[in-house]
Amino acid sequence: MEKLAVQIGKLGSSLGALAGVIELSIGTKILSWIGNKENPFVLGLVTVILSMFALFSIVSVGRRVSINNDRKLAIFLGVFLPAAICFTTVGRL
Repeated sequence: MEKLAVQIGKLGSSLGALAGVIELSIGTKILSWIGNKENPFVLGLVTVILSMFALFSIVSVGRRVSINNDRKLAIFLGVFLPAAICFTTVGRL
């Protein structure tokens, strides 16, 4: 089960990075898809950075080291906060 959760996390953070790259590159042409944001370049860049941060958190779970409660909380926040923020930056995309 843990292996599946890590794979889903990797997929989700990769899709977030892809959405950020799309917003970076063609965001001005698809304004209705990104929620008519004023500056899609900056928001796309923020989305890519946050998605990579979430990916780093997920990859750290895959390493076989002992995980105490503090580390579990850090990993949870390292995935949840970027995901919550990225939902507001990419709109429908």
